[in-house]
Amino acid sequence: MPQSPDDLSEYELLAYGGEPAGESWELRREGNRSVTRACGRVRADSGDLLAELAANGDGIALLPRFIVAGALASGRLAPVLAEWRPDDLWLTLYYPPYEHLPLRVATFSNFFETYLTESHPL
Repeated sequence: MPQSPDDLSEYELLAYGGEPAGESWELRREGNRSVTRACGRVRADSGDLLAELAANGDGIALLPRFIVAGALASGRLAPVLAEWRPDDLWLTLYYPPYEHLPLRVATFSNFFETYLTESHPL
């Protein structure tokens, strides 16, 4: 198990996205910053697929908690470098501009925000 971000280079890192150069993992802890390039053999644009590969022991993935919450709770996945944190993930709900927000859009937006904050705490 890696003890610091510097140890990650010894492991298969599962990258999100299709860029040949992989993705950049920026982690922070107590004012320290570390950047690791995840450019292993596997790159995918499906967080669910990467979570499944990680649960099968095929590598380490950096994924949002809402994708891995179930696998963490069941013990299929375990946190790596838990004291190091990535930047927060921003999710944005886009809709056309309205003079008055339709009740359906407002209700969905409120539901979605409540679901993410209460069901999947950091």
